[in-house]
Amino acid sequence: MFTRNQTAFAEYERVILSQETTNSEAFTKTGMTAGTLLETPHGWYPVEQLNVGDRIATLDGDMARVIATRHDFAEPVSMGTPSDGFIHVPGGALENCSDLLLPVEQLVQIESPEAEKLLGEPSVLVPAQAFEGYRGISRQFPKQRVEVINIQFEDEEIVFANSGVRIYCGSGMESDYFSRLDAKQSRALLQLMNSELGFLSPIAEARFAA
Repeated sequence: MFTRNQTAFAEYERVILSQETTNSEAFTKTGMTAGTLLETPHGWYPVEQLNVGDRIATLDGDMARVIATRHDFAEPVSMGTPSDGFIHVPGGALENCSDLLLPVEQLVQIESPEAEKLLGEPSVLVPAQAFEGYRGISRQFPKQRVEVINIQFEDEEIVFANSGVRIYCGSGMESDYFSRLDAKQSRALLQLMNSELGFLSPIAEARFAA
């Protein structure tokens, strides 16, 4: 199974949180879409149901306390409402237990031998849009408005979305603790990870560094 423990996905009731906007450009290119499941001490809950003070399981094994949340709504794309869409991650593509919809600029942590060979670090942050075309991941333009939630912790954290996707959440102050790749570098790295060769040729390394 993809789940990290035996806790079942908990039933929940809708809770209305503060700070909501309907600006399609306001904070809708990062964050998590409604329905994304995060692990709490009481089971897996949708991100839109979380409040300040709730604790979320993080990559380092701790439960980090949410210190701020923001809810925004991306309107359906139209002539008057341009959109970059969202990134659809099929179940299992990134060890996620079910389909996931990500804002295009949301940072996702990946771990690979290729990253360690090229960058000296086994894990890096890449923007979600770089995954387009990787393992069936595609860009979609929902026909209905999409609720996007950004959550903030006291420190930068990595949380697990839908049991497997490693989502970066900020603290309001960026640092160099996590290595970030731009879209071009990210796509090059993912192409290398998807290669059937099993090794990195000098040509491939040169293309990554270019």
